[in-house]
Parts: sequence; C-alpha cells; structure tokens
Amino acid sequence: MDFSISPTYNNAKLEPPDQVSTVNECRRLDTESRTMTTKQTLNAGWRISVDPHNQGLTEKWQFGIRADSMPAPVPGIVQQVFPRHEGVSWFWLSFFPEHLPGAGERAILKFAGADYFADVWLNGSWATRHEGADSPFEVDVTERVLAGDNLLAVRIVKPGSERIDGVVLDEIPHRNQKTIAHLTPGSSFNSAGIVAPVEYAVVPSLRIADIFACPDSSTGQIGMSVTVANDLGHEAVSRITVELTSEAAVEVGAHQVVDLGEVVLAAGLSTVEAVVIVANPRLWNLDDPYLYHVSARVGDSLMAVRCGFRDFRVVDGYFHLNGKRIFLRSSHTGNHYPIGQVTPVDPDHARRDLIMAKAAGFNCIRWIAGAALPEQLDFCDELGLMVYEETLASWCFDAGPAVRERYERSFDAVIRRDRNHPCVTIWGLINEMRDGEVFRCAVDYLPKLRQLDPTRLVLLGSGRWDHDFTVGSVSNPGSGEWEAQWGADHAGVPLCDPACPAELQGGYAQQAGDAHYYPAFPNSPESIEKLRTMGSGTRPVFLSEAGIGSLMNVIDDSRGFDRFDVPADLFDREYISNMAERFLADWTSFGMEDVYAFPVDLFRESYARHSEQRRLLFDMVRANPKFCGYNLTGLLDHAMTGEGLWSFWRRWKNGIVETLEDGWSPLRWCLFVTPPHGYAGSSIEVEAVLANEEVLRPGRYSASFRVWSASTGTVWERVVEFDVAKPGDLAFPVLKEQIELDLPSGEYLFAADLAHGGAPTGDRLAFQVSSSQERTASIGKLFMWGVNEAVCEWLGERGYTCLPYMGALTERENAVIVVGPVRQDDTAGWLSLRHDVELGARALFLSPESFKTNRANGPDPVPAHPWGGGITARGLWDWLYHRECVGKRHRVFDGLQTGGILDWRYWGEVVGHMWFDSPDGEIETMAAGFATGYCCAGGYDSGALIGRQRIGKGSALYNAFPVLDFYGKHPVADRLLRNLIAEASAETPVS
Repeated sequence: MDFSISPTYNNAKLEPPDQVSTVNECRRLDTESRTMTTKQTLNAGWRISVDPHNQGLTEKWQFGIRADSMPAPVPGIVQQVFPRHEGVSWFWLSFFPEHLPGAGERAILKFAGADYFADVWLNGSWATRHEGADSPFEVDVTERVLAGDNLLAVRIVKPGSERIDGVVLDEIPHRNQKTIAHLTPGSSFNSAGIVAPVEYAVVPSLRIADIFACPDSSTGQIGMSVTVANDLGHEAVSRITVELTSEAAVEVGAHQVVDLGEVVLAAGLSTVEAVVIVANPRLWNLDDPYLYHVSARVGDSLMAVRCGFRDFRVVDGYFHLNGKRIFLRSSHTGNHYPIGQVTPVDPDHARRDLIMAKAAGFNCIRWIAGAALPEQLDFCDELGLMVYEETLASWCFDAGPAVRERYERSFDAVIRRDRNHPCVTIWGLINEMRDGEVFRCAVDYLPKLRQLDPTRLVLLGSGRWDHDFTVGSVSNPGSGEWEAQWGADHAGVPLCDPACPAELQGGYAQQAGDAHYYPAFPNSPESIEKLRTMGSGTRPVFLSEAGIGSLMNVIDDSRGFDRFDVPADLFDREYISNMAERFLADWTSFGMEDVYAFPVDLFRESYARHSEQRRLLFDMVRANPKFCGYNLTGLLDHAMTGEGLWSFWRRWKNGIVETLEDGWSPLRWCLFVTPPHGYAGSSIEVEAVLANEEVLRPGRYSASFRVWSASTGTVWERVVEFDVAKPGDLAFPVLKEQIELDLPSGEYLFAADLAHGGAPTGDRLAFQVSSSQERTASIGKLFMWGVNEAVCEWLGERGYTCLPYMGALTERENAVIVVGPVRQDDTAGWLSLRHDVELGARALFLSPESFKTNRANGPDPVPAHPWGGGITARGLWDWLYHRECVGKRHRVFDGLQTGGILDWRYWGEVVGHMWFDSPDGEIETMAAGFATGYCCAGGYDSGALIGRQRIGKGSALYNAFPVLDFYGKHPVADRLLRNLIAEASAETPVS
C-alpha cells in the first residue's frame, strides 16, 4: 500500500473540498456507530404551522410551538398537511437528547435535506440558515443543547410568485416546479418542507468528517481524500489509519490496514490524502456490481464508505463501460411519489422503480433535474444499475441576480454527497435550456466540477437547445475539456451556422448530438424518416429524450389514495380526482356507456396501445446505427401525466414488459411495412434491419421473410443471404423490397426468421390490407360548398353527383350539402346554409377548420360564429401527451376499426388533431376524444369527433377527422368519407 499527498485520476489532480458534506456520500458500514458517541433519529413528533403573512419572525415563533400547529411528516412536505400553502412555514420538535456532549465531544444536528431556505433555532437560539433543497447540512449545537426538554424550531421558506426574503420561485433552483395557479401536468408542484431525515449526534471533537474514494480501474489505485474535523479549538496530533475491505472476504489483497502515523491536524478542517493499491481489482459492472469498502480512523472516530472500480466514457461517439462498448438503455424519472411528492410515503416506491427498471432491461436511470435519494443510490450500487444525475438547477432556472452562485452551490452539494457511488456514471448539467446565463454557467463549471470529481462522464446539455455546437457535448473522465463526440459538435463551427438552424422541430435541435425528439403522433412518414436518419452525415447521436405515453388512469390512480389516511384536498389526490370526475361526466354526456364494460377500461386499453406504439419506436431507434444510446421518456407517470412505462402507483402498464424485453434485446429485428395500412393490389415496401450489439460473429447468415395471415397462410416469401463482416455496426440492413399483393382485407404479419447465430426479438410486424373494390353509391345529388374540384372528381368517379351549392335550395327536404373549409366571414353563405338546414336540408361538415377558434383552453370569449349554436372546433397537439379517440359501434364506422380506441396502426394520421366543443347535449356523438394527464389547465380535456345536431327540420353532421387531407391516400379516409356522406343522408352506409 502506497501513499502520496496528491492522488490523481487519469492525470487530473484531485482537490480537497472547501466545505464538508454532512451526509456521507455512500452508505456507512455498521461500524459507523463507532464514529460517534451516540446518534438519535429525530423524524417523529414534529409539529407544523404555516405563516402566510410572514409574521413568525416578528412574533418570535421560534420560542414556542403554536397552539394551532398540526402534526407534521418528517421527512415530508408542508402540503401533506396544508395542501395549498406556498411561502413560509414553521416546524417544531420537542426532544430529549439521549446523551449530552462531554469532554472532547460536540453535539451536532444533521439535516439531510430541507426545501428551500431553512433557519434553525435550538431553545430559542438561532443556529444557522441553509439554502438548497438538494444539499445536506449540519449545525453544531454544543453550546445550545440542554439536559431534558429541548425545542428545535425550523423556519422553511419556499417562495411562489410573491417575493419572500427577496426571492421568487424562478430565482432559485426548482426543476420545473410551478405555483398552484400555473400548474399543469408535466410540471412539478411547488412543494416545501424538511424533505429528508434529521439526526441529533454526539461526536468526538476530533473526527473523520468526509471520505472521497477515487478508484482508478486502469491502475488499481484508490485515491483517498480524508477530511478531518478538529473542533478542539487548537492544533492536535493524532494517529490516522485507513482500511480496505471487499465484498468477498477471500479476495487476495482486499483486506489491508495501514497506519499513517501521527498527523498534525490544524483547528477546523484538514485533509489527508492517500492512495491504496489493489493488485487485480474486480470491476463494478452491470452483471457483477462488485463493491469495495474503505474506512479511515482518527482517535475514536471511524468512517467507512463503499466504492467500486469502473470506467465509463464515450469513445468515438459510443458509450463504453470498462472498455466494452454498450448501448445506453436509459429512462428518466422525476422521482415523484403519491402524497409526499418528493418523499415516498410508501418506502417501497423508491426501490420498486429501480427493481422494475433493472428487470425490464435498462442499464441506466436518469434523475432529471433533481438528485436521487441516497438510499436509491445505495440500491443502484448493489443492483448494477448506472445513474445519470442532475440537480434542481438543471432545468427552468435562468433568472435572478445570484444565478451562477446558486447553480454552482446546487451542483457542488450533490457531487460531494454522491461522488463515492460507483453507480453514478454521468453528471448532467442542464436540460432543455437555451443559450443564456445558466448555459454559460454550465460551460464554465467544468473546471470546478473536475476539482470535485475527475472520475465521471459529464454531459453538457440534454437536447442541446443552446445550439452552440462550438462547445462539445461531452467531457470524459479525467478531461477538463468539452469534447466534440456527437452530432455536429466541432470546435470552430460558428454559432447559429446555417447548417444548424436554431429552431426546434419536435424538440429536436437540428444536427444536435444530444437530441430530443417529440413529433406529432401518429407518426408521419417524415417523422419516421427523421428519426431513422438522425445523425446521418455527422457523428453518433445520443437520443436523450423521445417517447410516447398513454392516458393517465385517473380512475385507478385517484382510488389509490383510499388506503392512506390523507385529506380529500391533498393536492395530488384532489387534482387527479378532479380529472376523474370531469372524465366520467363527459363519458356519460357523450353516451359512451356501452363502449366498455366500465369506463376504467378505456385507460387499460390506452396502456396496451401505448405499449404497441413504444414497440414501433424501438423499431425506428434500433434501426439507426448512429444512435449510441436511448433515454426513453419516461420511467413512470410522474408529474401527473401518462408518460410512463408504469403508473403513478407503480403498476406495470398492459403489455409494456414484453415491449421492453423485445425493444432492448441485443439482437433484434427492426421491421417496417410502408404503408402500414394500404389497399390490396397496391405496392408496399417491406424492410428488415438487424440491430446487433456484437451478438452475431463475423460470417455468413441466412434469414427468411414471409407475409402471412391466419386465413390465407403464407402469401409471399424471401430467403436472404447476408454477411456480417465485423460485429461493430449497431444495425445493418438485410432486406428492402417493393411487393404487390392482391389480398383479401384483413391483418397480415411481416415475419422474419434467422436460421442460425442467435434468436432476435422483434421478428413479427402486423400491417393492414383493405379491399379497393367499391360498390357504386346509391345516393343522389350532393351539393358542394367549399370543397375543391379534386374531391368532387374523386366522388364522381365513385358514383356521386356533385353540384355546387349556391344557397336557397328549391328542394330542401333530405338534400345533402357537403361543406369544406369555408371562411367564417362569409356571413351570407352561412346564414343561407342555416336557413336551408332549418327547412329540412342535411349539412355535412367535412372540415373542422370552418369552426376553428383562436384559442385552445382559456377564459377569453369566443367570437360568435355566423352558423350559430355555439359549435366551435379547436386543436389538441398529440405528442408525448395525447388524447385517445374513441369510436362507438355505429354505422358511420361501418367497415372500419371501432368500438373503443381508434387504433393508430389502422387509422394512421386520419385520426387528426382537432375536435368540437358544443353546448351540453347539443350533439349526438358517434366518436369523442379524451385526454387525461395532459399539459393543459386542470390536466383534462375532451371533445366530439363526429356528431349530429338536430336543427329545425334538418340536421348537421360534424366531422373532425381530416378526410379531405387523406382521401385517395389512405383506406380509412376513403371509407370514412363515403360513410359520412351516407350517414348525412340517413341511408345505410354503402359496402
């Protein structure tokens, strides 16, 4: 065992910290109890009062517990007791210390976390003010603690939009938290409180305060930076020893004890550094998360931490763990919990996320804009699950006079707290931040970060919304530079280069190497092509956010609170329950009772549809060989959305386990059929790409492909011979062919089979074929208003007689007037149409654009439409958060998939992004859309998609589906257009 004064990691000098983290960076060993004379948990018995007028300091609330106080959860948040409070709150605890400090001892209060400002008093004597929700802190109360009853008072300040103590919420690190007035799903609630455990400890005045263990897998060295606290008030000389042990007691050389001899320790903090050498270190990796224990002793004080040898970096644009390339399989979590928001009331939730992620094939979890709980990192160390960690300053923080100071304080604290954990492999500095003060803080922070931790990969900006690709996205372990490893990153590329436009398309910054992509769903051919070719012509790309969610199951999720003794107005309970109540009212109003056995079945089917869409996303991602990793959005239904793989209460969504097992498989077929729903006899393209993470050895392989259905058997087959020249390509094409198949209508499978070498997943893809045979329509004249000539010609070819609508029909009874996108300012035309309908005509509105308003959801009045009746149309953007379109079993859907959620695979883009609002009871609805957990006020929205309104002797049939955009291109649009015309005429739809 060797020792030196200045240990290094890959030639980067390790600097001692300038302040001491008060909660050790790793879980201590059982021997930690010998570090202190006694420690006493102070998590029970707290009381709380809110201080909405910030008068507690003036009225000296620190001197006594208020009579109106309530029991308070610690760890917990204020809002568990006062659901709608924002601002100042006070906590009190009356406790009896089990031990008082004696000679050579100090009494310490330890707070593992308080959000956000915390003033602490003991027995009326002010002890400290701390700032920062992510950071632990401690205070010496030796001169304040009493025998018998002691009163601990804590004033917590978490501002909202009103300035308190000089700041508002936007001026402090807060993730994406919002005040109650501005909260929507997808953002976090502005919670506050004592959010982590509290301890009272009696410790030696001369003690180990911190250990940073810095293993280097290339040398077998563990650099140890041991911080000693000397509170004796004078210089001291004491013997220091360090010890190394391992998980396996029989490992040769894994148990070493070394005496450093007598060391002179100045008053205050001193740092002693050493290097321990392990001859043949056993590496920490995903399948064998092997841990070492290092400890240090001074006098009666002993501290131990766990660490591990591993190296994680980006090489030539691809991730490597311990020298082996891996595909990063990640997802992010907001660490959001029912009731406690940031603190799990059910402790199993904090573990369950990680168990489920590991079981589902993930190798990394990203804590987005907020640190993990220390116990979660302990578990990841043991489970073999890598961690990509950010802080509350990483997102939506770019305001106020102290931005840089607060940004650095937030990161300093988290890095010091968590830097011993081998599972922590990535520090992420910002998320979706445009060029500004915080982005420049992140760029400039790298040298200071390297003083605190030279051992980890650092990623600059998730999404790279800054667009300044002159700054690289990556800094590898041991490097003090931002490196050009991904996308268009390159020193010398000018800011706002025309090749890298600043606009975002679905969240994607053009040519970004750290990319987000959230296109509209269902996918268009253009969005599929973009995802499949991202990174083409540049370096590899890390797809750090992309995904598709489901509806949030607000019925089951609201009922999940029933097993807890919590108030009805608890914020998340009330919010989710309100969504459920609005949904159930609309479900009845739209007449959807017979679509499912119970309304909750809508959400269960949404879960299953979401799993199918995830599978198609895996096809696109895994078929792109330029993707070095994929951080899937998102792990769970955090932030009261439906974006997760499992629910708010940690229940798997239907089918998602199989989807993840299939999607993450190291050897996987990525199959494509274009179009996924076409006409029999028309040309379709079948394509097969094999994703291969070094599973197939170099050699020649044979694959068979078939188009098959249960009713027809095999209708097409190919055998393809292909070569794998080298195992390094993450994906390579095997088949791409245009075929024509004159088939009966129905669902078919494109199936692949690899003869030898491995068993790929993803080997079946369903697609739809519809018959192009159409019977001549039996309807008479159609009067067309605002419908272009091409549509009239298309209908004419199918037996319809299309005449221009000129207004004031002479024969109105049962006349069908087909209306396209007509300008609302054509008042005369609208009034004439209304008059004809009232006298018996039937209007069919093919385009919701005629009723479109200029608002989505808001309080502003809608201008009166000349049609009258209060009917309006509006859009809802379907992306990560989206609606589900539900069709009844109605003749307007004859020959089409319906009777529940309209399947995107079948309907494609014909589901559109529009719907109708109407006065209650005005429309007989055939199809409606529902969105729960959507990023709008209240989190819920709905609207009619097809509905009939009785007007005088006639009627109006409203259609929100974009049939005029896709007729002649998509079988659904063609059939639906003909069905709508038949429905408007009240005849049975044609076959």
